[in-house]
Amino acid sequence: MDIENILKSFKQPEDKLFIQKVLDQAYLCLKNHIYTFTDFIDMHQYGQVMKIINQLPSDLSYQCFGGYDNAERKMIGFSPFYLSLEVNDFPIQALEFQNRSATHYKMSHRDYLGVIIKTGIDRSKIGDILVKNDGAIVFLNQSISSFIQFNVTKVGKCAVQLKPLDLDKISIPKPKVKEIHASVASLRVDALLSSGFSISRGKAVQFIKRQKVFKNWILVENPAENVQINDILTLRGLGRIKLVYIGNKTRKNRIHVTIYRYV
Repeated sequence: MDIENILKSFKQPEDKLFIQKVLDQAYLCLKNHIYTFTDFIDMHQYGQVMKIINQLPSDLSYQCFGGYDNAERKMIGFSPFYLSLEVNDFPIQALEFQNRSATHYKMSHRDYLGVIIKTGIDRSKIGDILVKNDGAIVFLNQSISSFIQFNVTKVGKCAVQLKPLDLDKISIPKPKVKEIHASVASLRVDALLSSGFSISRGKAVQFIKRQKVFKNWILVENPAENVQINDILTLRGLGRIKLVYIGNKTRKNRIHVTIYRYV
Protein backbone atom coordinates (compact mmCIF):
# COMPACT_ATOMS: atom_id res chain seq x y z
CA MET A 1 0.00 0.00 0.00
CA ASP A 2 1.74 3.15 -1.26
CA ILE A 3 0.48 5.58 1.37
CA GLU A 4 2.71 8.46 0.24
CA ASN A 5 1.40 8.42 -3.33
CA ILE A 6 -2.19 8.06 -2.16
CA LEU A 7 -1.89 11.13 0.06
CA LYS A 8 -0.31 13.19 -2.76
CA SER A 9 -3.62 13.16 -4.62
CA PHE A 10 -5.29 15.23 -1.87
CA LYS A 11 -4.55 18.95 -1.77
CA GLN A 12 -6.48 20.06 1.31
CA PRO A 13 -4.73 19.39 4.66
CA GLU A 14 -7.98 18.26 6.30
CA ASP A 15 -8.58 15.73 3.51
CA LYS A 16 -5.03 14.38 3.83
CA LEU A 17 -5.44 14.01 7.60
CA PHE A 18 -8.76 12.22 7.18
CA ILE A 19 -7.44 9.83 4.52
CA GLN A 20 -4.39 9.13 6.68
CA LYS A 21 -6.72 8.04 9.50
CA VAL A 22 -8.63 5.78 7.12
CA LEU A 23 -5.39 4.23 5.85
CA ASP A 24 -4.28 3.69 9.45
CA GLN A 25 -7.39 1.58 10.07
CA ALA A 26 -6.78 -0.38 6.87
CA TYR A 27 -3.17 -1.04 7.91
CA LEU A 28 -4.18 -2.17 11.42
CA CYS A 29 -6.70 -4.55 9.91
CA LEU A 30 -4.07 -6.25 7.75
CA LYS A 31 -1.37 -6.21 10.42
CA ASN A 32 -3.46 -7.64 13.26
CA HIS A 33 -5.97 -9.69 11.23
CA ILE A 34 -8.94 -8.01 12.90
CA TYR A 35 -11.93 -5.87 12.01
CA THR A 36 -11.24 -2.14 12.18
CA PHE A 37 -13.60 0.79 11.80
CA THR A 38 -13.50 4.49 11.05
CA ASP A 39 -15.64 7.00 12.90
CA PHE A 40 -18.85 8.17 11.22
CA ILE A 41 -18.06 9.97 7.97
CA ASP A 42 -20.10 12.46 5.96
CA MET A 43 -20.81 12.48 2.23
CA HIS A 44 -17.74 14.52 1.32
CA GLN A 45 -15.47 12.16 3.23
CA TYR A 46 -17.20 9.13 1.72
CA GLY A 47 -16.46 10.50 -1.74
CA GLN A 48 -12.81 11.02 -0.82
CA VAL A 49 -12.48 7.41 0.33
CA MET A 50 -14.12 6.10 -2.85
CA LYS A 51 -11.40 7.86 -4.88
CA ILE A 52 -8.69 5.68 -3.35
CA ILE A 53 -10.54 2.51 -2.39
CA ASN A 54 -9.25 0.60 -5.45
CA GLN A 55 -5.67 1.40 -4.43
CA LEU A 56 -5.99 -0.58 -1.21
CA PRO A 57 -4.55 -4.11 -1.07
CA SER A 58 -6.66 -6.80 -2.73
CA ASP A 59 -6.63 -8.95 0.42
CA LEU A 60 -8.54 -6.21 2.26
CA SER A 61 -12.35 -6.09 2.23
CA TYR A 62 -14.50 -3.15 3.27
CA GLN A 63 -18.13 -2.34 3.97
CA CYS A 64 -20.01 0.87 4.78
CA PHE A 65 -22.84 0.97 7.32
CA GLY A 66 -24.52 3.66 9.39
CA GLY A 67 -26.93 1.66 11.54
CA TYR A 68 -29.69 1.22 8.95
CA ASP A 69 -30.13 1.07 5.18
CA ASN A 70 -29.49 4.35 3.33
CA ALA A 71 -27.96 6.10 6.33
CA GLU A 72 -26.29 9.36 5.35
CA ARG A 73 -23.47 9.21 7.89
CA LYS A 74 -21.65 5.88 7.85
CA MET A 75 -18.69 4.03 9.27
CA ILE A 76 -16.26 2.17 7.03
CA GLY A 77 -15.38 -1.28 8.33
CA PHE A 78 -12.29 -3.14 7.13
CA SER A 79 -11.72 -6.88 7.33
CA PRO A 80 -9.19 -9.40 5.99
CA PHE A 81 -10.61 -11.04 2.86
CA TYR A 82 -11.06 -14.38 4.64
CA LEU A 83 -13.29 -12.93 7.39
CA SER A 84 -16.94 -12.06 6.83
CA LEU A 85 -17.79 -8.61 8.17
CA GLU A 86 -21.46 -8.36 9.19
CA VAL A 87 -23.40 -5.19 9.99
CA ASN A 88 -23.80 -6.38 13.59
CA ASP A 89 -20.01 -6.23 13.93
CA PHE A 90 -20.03 -2.44 13.54
CA PRO A 91 -19.57 -0.56 16.85
CA ILE A 92 -22.83 1.34 16.44
CA GLN A 93 -25.44 1.88 19.14
CA ALA A 94 -28.87 3.36 18.53
CA LEU A 95 -30.43 5.39 21.34
CA GLU A 96 -34.08 6.32 21.42
CA PHE A 97 -34.77 9.75 22.90
CA GLN A 98 -38.29 9.63 24.36
CA ASN A 99 -39.85 13.00 25.19
CA ARG A 100 -41.28 12.93 28.73
CA SER A 101 -42.47 16.50 29.30
CA ALA A 102 -46.19 17.11 29.80
CA THR A 103 -45.91 20.12 27.51
CA HIS A 104 -45.47 19.16 23.87
CA TYR A 105 -42.24 20.55 22.49
CA LYS A 106 -41.43 20.23 18.82
CA MET A 107 -37.76 19.29 18.71
CA SER A 108 -35.55 19.49 15.63
CA HIS A 109 -32.47 17.64 14.40
CA ARG A 110 -30.40 20.62 15.56
CA ASP A 111 -31.79 20.36 19.10
CA TYR A 112 -30.79 16.71 19.52
CA LEU A 113 -27.39 17.18 17.89
CA GLY A 114 -26.70 20.29 19.95
CA VAL A 115 -27.33 18.67 23.32
CA ILE A 116 -24.91 15.83 22.48
CA ILE A 117 -22.21 18.17 21.16
CA LYS A 118 -22.48 20.25 24.36
CA THR A 119 -21.33 17.24 26.39
CA GLY A 120 -17.97 17.50 24.60
CA ILE A 121 -18.53 14.65 22.14
CA ASP A 122 -16.92 15.05 18.71
CA ARG A 123 -19.27 15.11 15.71
CA SER A 124 -17.47 12.11 14.21
CA LYS A 125 -18.85 9.92 17.01
CA ILE A 126 -22.44 10.76 16.03
CA GLY A 127 -24.26 9.22 13.09
CA ASP A 128 -27.71 10.04 11.73
CA ILE A 129 -30.46 11.53 13.87
CA LEU A 130 -33.98 10.51 12.88
CA VAL A 131 -36.56 12.86 14.40
CA LYS A 132 -40.00 11.48 15.30
CA ASN A 133 -43.14 13.12 16.69
CA ASP A 134 -42.34 12.06 20.25
CA GLY A 135 -38.55 11.99 20.18
CA ALA A 136 -35.71 10.77 18.01
CA ILE A 137 -33.46 7.83 17.20
CA VAL A 138 -29.77 8.74 17.40
CA PHE A 139 -26.99 6.52 16.07
CA LEU A 140 -23.74 6.72 18.01
CA ASN A 141 -20.35 5.10 18.33
CA GLN A 142 -20.77 2.42 21.01
CA SER A 143 -17.88 3.91 22.97
CA ILE A 144 -19.93 6.98 23.96
CA SER A 145 -23.36 5.39 24.44
CA SER A 146 -23.17 4.99 28.24
CA PHE A 147 -21.74 8.49 28.63
CA ILE A 148 -24.64 10.04 26.69
CA GLN A 149 -27.24 8.02 28.60
CA PHE A 150 -25.77 9.24 31.89
CA ASN A 151 -25.30 12.90 30.93
CA VAL A 152 -28.32 13.78 28.79
CA THR A 153 -31.61 14.22 30.62
CA LYS A 154 -33.07 17.17 28.72
CA VAL A 155 -33.22 18.44 25.18
CA GLY A 156 -33.92 22.15 25.46
CA LYS A 157 -36.79 22.46 27.95
CA CYS A 158 -38.00 18.93 27.28
CA ALA A 159 -37.22 16.09 29.69
CA VAL A 160 -36.11 12.96 27.84
CA GLN A 161 -35.56 9.32 28.65
CA LEU A 162 -32.87 7.47 26.69
CA LYS A 163 -33.27 3.83 25.75
CA PRO A 164 -30.78 1.61 23.85
CA LEU A 165 -32.22 -0.14 20.80
CA ASP A 166 -31.12 -3.26 18.94
CA LEU A 167 -30.25 -2.28 15.38
CA ASP A 168 -32.17 -5.20 13.87
CA LYS A 169 -35.35 -4.27 15.77
CA ILE A 170 -35.50 -0.57 14.95
CA SER A 171 -38.55 0.73 13.14
CA ILE A 172 -37.13 3.46 10.93
CA PRO A 173 -39.58 6.38 10.55
CA LYS A 174 -40.88 6.55 7.00
CA PRO A 175 -39.52 9.72 5.39
CA LYS A 176 -42.01 12.37 4.36
CA VAL A 177 -41.81 13.26 0.70
CA LYS A 178 -43.32 15.80 -1.64
CA GLU A 179 -44.10 14.31 -5.05
CA ILE A 180 -43.05 16.58 -7.91
CA HIS A 181 -44.15 16.06 -11.51
CA ALA A 182 -42.05 18.00 -13.99
CA SER A 183 -40.66 18.02 -17.49
CA VAL A 184 -36.93 18.50 -17.93
CA ALA A 185 -34.74 19.24 -20.93
CA SER A 186 -32.42 16.37 -19.99
CA LEU A 187 -31.56 14.02 -17.14
CA ARG A 188 -28.51 16.05 -16.17
CA VAL A 189 -27.87 16.74 -12.49
CA ASP A 190 -28.39 20.49 -12.88
CA ALA A 191 -31.74 19.96 -14.62
CA LEU A 192 -33.03 17.64 -11.88
CA LEU A 193 -31.82 19.97 -9.13
CA SER A 194 -33.63 22.86 -10.82
CA SER A 195 -36.95 21.00 -10.88
CA GLY A 196 -36.56 19.29 -7.51
CA PHE A 197 -35.59 22.38 -5.51
CA SER A 198 -37.33 25.08 -7.60
CA ILE A 199 -34.10 26.88 -8.42
CA SER A 200 -32.63 28.03 -11.72
CA ARG A 201 -30.19 25.78 -13.56
CA GLY A 202 -27.60 28.52 -13.20
CA LYS A 203 -28.05 28.42 -9.44
CA ALA A 204 -27.78 24.62 -9.53
CA VAL A 205 -24.47 24.88 -11.39
CA GLN A 206 -23.19 27.32 -8.76
CA PHE A 207 -24.02 24.84 -5.99
CA ILE A 208 -22.14 22.11 -7.89
CA LYS A 209 -19.09 24.35 -8.32
CA ARG A 210 -19.19 25.08 -4.57
CA GLN A 211 -19.13 21.32 -3.88
CA LYS A 212 -22.57 21.30 -2.30
CA VAL A 213 -24.11 18.54 -4.44
CA PHE A 214 -23.81 14.77 -4.05
CA LYS A 215 -25.24 11.89 -6.06
CA ASN A 216 -25.65 8.71 -4.04
CA TRP A 217 -23.26 10.18 -1.45
CA ILE A 218 -20.55 10.92 -4.05
CA LEU A 219 -19.57 14.53 -4.79
CA VAL A 220 -20.86 15.78 -8.15
CA GLU A 221 -18.24 17.76 -10.05
CA ASN A 222 -19.86 17.91 -13.49
CA PRO A 223 -23.30 19.53 -13.97
CA ALA A 224 -23.80 17.36 -17.07
CA GLU A 225 -23.55 14.11 -15.11
CA ASN A 226 -26.57 11.92 -15.82
CA VAL A 227 -29.15 10.86 -13.24
CA GLN A 228 -30.87 7.47 -13.32
CA ILE A 229 -33.95 5.98 -11.67
CA ASN A 230 -33.58 5.76 -7.85
CA ASP A 231 -30.52 8.02 -7.78
CA ILE A 232 -30.55 10.33 -4.76
CA LEU A 233 -29.28 13.90 -5.10
CA THR A 234 -28.32 15.77 -1.96
CA LEU A 235 -27.97 19.55 -1.93
CA ARG A 236 -26.37 20.65 1.30
CA GLY A 237 -28.55 23.16 3.07
CA LEU A 238 -31.68 22.34 1.06
CA GLY A 239 -32.16 18.59 1.41
CA ARG A 240 -32.50 15.53 -0.82
CA ILE A 241 -34.43 14.51 -3.91
CA LYS A 242 -34.88 11.14 -5.58
CA LEU A 243 -35.70 10.45 -9.23
CA VAL A 244 -38.44 7.81 -9.16
CA TYR A 245 -39.96 7.87 -12.66
CA ILE A 246 -38.86 8.72 -16.21
CA GLY A 247 -41.69 9.06 -18.70
CA ASN A 248 -42.13 9.83 -22.36
CA LYS A 249 -40.97 12.95 -24.14
CA THR A 250 -43.24 15.91 -24.80
CA ARG A 251 -43.81 17.49 -28.20
CA LYS A 252 -41.05 19.94 -27.33
CA ASN A 253 -38.70 17.01 -26.66
CA ARG A 254 -38.71 17.46 -22.89
CA ILE A 255 -38.80 14.45 -20.58
CA HIS A 256 -41.59 13.80 -18.07
CA VAL A 257 -40.17 12.88 -14.65
CA THR A 258 -41.43 12.27 -11.13
CA ILE A 259 -39.21 13.39 -8.27
CA TYR A 260 -39.55 12.81 -4.54
CA ARG A 261 -38.34 15.68 -2.40
CA TYR A 262 -37.70 14.68 1.20
CA VAL A 263 -39.26 17.18 3.61
